Amino acid sequence: MIRTRSARTLATLVATASLALTAIVGPATVLASPPAGWSVTAVPLPSSVTPGNAAGYAVTVSNVGPSTLPQVFLTTETTNNPATVFVQGPGCDPAGTVLDCSLPQIKKNKSVTVIVAYATPTSGANFSITFEVNTTGATDSDGGGTSHGDTIRATATTTLSADATDFYGAFELLKKSVGNSQALSASNPQTTLVNLPEGAIAVTVQDGSGVPGICPTAFTCFGQISEIHVNQGAFYTGGFSVFIQWDKSLSPPSANSIDIWHEFDTPKPGPNNTLILGEDITNDCQFQGQSTTPKTIPCLQRLNLGSGNRGAIVWLLENGKTFGH
Repeated sequence: MIRTRSARTLATLVATASLALTAIVGPATVLASPPAGWSVTAVPLPSSVTPGNAAGYAVTVSNVGPSTLPQVFLTTETTNNPATVFVQGPGCDPAGTVLDCSLPQIKKNKSVTVIVAYATPTSGANFSITFEVNTTGATDSDGGGTSHGDTIRATATTTLSADATDFYGAFELLKKSVGNSQALSASNPQTTLVNLPEGAIAVTVQDGSGVPGICPTAFTCFGQISEIHVNQGAFYTGGFSVFIQWDKSLSPPSANSIDIWHEFDTPKPGPNNTLILGEDITNDCQFQGQSTTPKTIPCLQRLNLGSGNRGAIVWLLENGKTFGH
């Protein structure tokens, strides 16, 4: 999408001329404070990804007043502006180019959110991106306090996790199966794979010693804990499935006796001011006709993988941790 940026271009020329004048007469300006009433936040989606995978961000421009923001431009800093791999938001150029959005007017107490994703490097500890929001009108030299011509920024950082054995993370563009290493062995005794209910969502899958949790006292749990985060805790009425494998070194019980305790990310209100921490999944999945989705979710499909290894396909409606017992 190609748009005329006459106001922004003129402001850039004025700023360039001002810098030239400053070089002659000496410094005379300071960085303007953020204008009253509007802000920008950038939230990583998810907070940690596997190196080389896409990292997503929810960039929200908010206006608490006192007046309407007539036009807002969202982009990235010129020193850190890679091409996007996904963009979803009003007035934004398509993926594959530098982020460039002409957002609609933002009324008082309203906000606009853009979802954007970038490819991350295949090595390193983290990936950072700085988002920049500009309004039309004068440049930052107006001293702030108005909604015209100012610039505000928000930097978001995504951790790059090199643990490919027990962890997988991405802003996953496609609806597909994703998970950590599926090579089951005594050194990798549990694996976790999630079949995504949709694409263009954040997902993390993890098991192993890095996942904290306590088995409820009512159960005798075995193996490790599998932790799944799909689309920031969204609830899917059609459900999604998680495939878990246990190596024989974990001494799993016979396949037909395996049940799953599913711990919710956030406890739910229960009767008499109690909290419901999770659900015990014991019922077999039942499929009608040629349907690939069970009639009732949550449910469980138990698998004997041979050589003493066990598996289960767990159908869930939401995020959480799973414990075999």
